[in-house]
Amino acid sequence: MDRLPPELLSSCFESLLPIPTCGSTSVYYSENNRVEIIDSLRLVSKAWNQRIIQTPNIWSYVELRRDTPFGHVQRLIERSKAVTLHIRIMVHDLQLDREETKSAIATLWGEAHRWETYVVTTPSNSAESIQRPAWFKLFPSVNLPRLREVWIMGYNRSEVLPEVNAPRVKILVEFGVLARITSSSLLELYAWQTKQPTCLSEWRRLGSMSRMSPNLAELRLVSKPSTDETLADSQEARMIMQDITFPSLKRLNVTSTGFSTSILFSTLRAPKLAALVIEKYDSDQPFSIPSRSSCPNFSYIRFKENPNLSALRRAVSALAPVELEGKRMEIEVKPLERGPRRITAEIREQEEQMFWFEKSFTDITWIRKHSESSS
Repeated sequence: MDRLPPELLSSCFESLLPIPTCGSTSVYYSENNRVEIIDSLRLVSKAWNQRIIQTPNIWSYVELRRDTPFGHVQRLIERSKAVTLHIRIMVHDLQLDREETKSAIATLWGEAHRWETYVVTTPSNSAESIQRPAWFKLFPSVNLPRLREVWIMGYNRSEVLPEVNAPRVKILVEFGVLARITSSSLLELYAWQTKQPTCLSEWRRLGSMSRMSPNLAELRLVSKPSTDETLADSQEARMIMQDITFPSLKRLNVTSTGFSTSILFSTLRAPKLAALVIEKYDSDQPFSIPSRSSCPNFSYIRFKENPNLSALRRAVSALAPVELEGKRMEIEVKPLERGPRRITAEIREQEEQMFWFEKSFTDITWIRKHSESSS
């Protein structure tokens, strides 16, 4: 392979060391394993060592953890030259009072104009919340012109929301942390995950994001719905939603149904919406679905991750037949193993519920999943 053209050899190394996706941080491999692979390849020959050092994309992935030395971060930044960077910062794992940590963060912040993807994780709940020094922010206070994908995960106090100025971001994932978007528009935002609105400020934020993101095609609303909203709040939330239109939305995912989703579904205006996905349905509260008048292309409902079939049967039975007319339905179920001598009550219950759905709906498909995770 030493005789390969340098550009082809670089391409081989880049294929061998792809940038981990934002959702697979430390699952595909951690940066420590990545560095070990790089160092092993460099030992093969002088030609390989030289080619690897001169291939900037190999050095463009940076994880900042408790044990990450400043010299390592500095070396990655230098060898990545001018290519875009992929940054992962585990805030919950950092010692923010260490000078090495301060220097590493300052170095990364100085290259913020090169960031392409960014994942930051904070403590997962308020009990684990760390004391952050005044100098530390989850995002640098500058424009991030090349940033395309952002994941913010963990817990953050509402009074210190991270400010994000990334006008060209395409994917924004908020899990437990909401960002304060300072860009005037997000014209390229395609997919957004955030928490279900549970208060008027969050409904207003949803409305603001819909206006800033006219090309948003996929929206996923996570967490449990609120049970504390007053009647006045629900009326004002409906008024806010009446002024909201998602002109490009094609797919809507929710992880639970209840008070807030009933407001969303009954007022949603999304002329291109085709699919509604409800995850882990297990509720005694009935729900509505988007109307044909405001979502004329809505034709598909999927219930993901082994929903409670008995509860789901009660919910769909409460819907008017016209609401489900022309809708294709898919339901994920976890196959239950039969005992050697008898069918358990649980299996019998599942089969009875499935029989009812098949008798009641002509266009229904069962997706059998053998694990909780699904695509």
